[in-house]
Amino acid sequence: MSMKEDDLAIGIGPHEGRELDLLLAGEKPAARFRLDGLSEEYEDRFREAVERGDIVEFDFPDPDPQLHRRFYCLHGEEWRVKVMDLIDRLLADRTLTGFSEDDLHRLDGTLLGYDKCDIDLFIERTQSRRT
Repeated sequence: MSMKEDDLAIGIGPHEGRELDLLLAGEKPAARFRLDGLSEEYEDRFREAVERGDIVEFDFPDPDPQLHRRFYCLHGEEWRVKVMDLIDRLLADRTLTGFSEDDLHRLDGTLLGYDKCDIDLFIERTQSRRT
């Protein structure tokens, strides 16, 4: 079954422009961005929330802006960011074996707080693009 982006459940995204609202409402425990994917205005909104103490920021710099990652999470959900960073580092070192691309999407989606049915829909969509 091939899915169009319009067919995806609202929970799977894309969340561009809504990530902060979802975090602040407690509907999403964590968010991840590539630094080159954040507009300055949107980044300012996150920075203000961090300064107010509403959310926590983790920054993983890289000289290549496409590899610079920034995570935000709710207090008490910092462990999710640490696990996502661990997975990213293992993938970069090519030492993570035994995991399929779909496994990694499941881990990532779970850590970001998506429902299982939304993750399944996302994987189905990515599988249909591979064929």
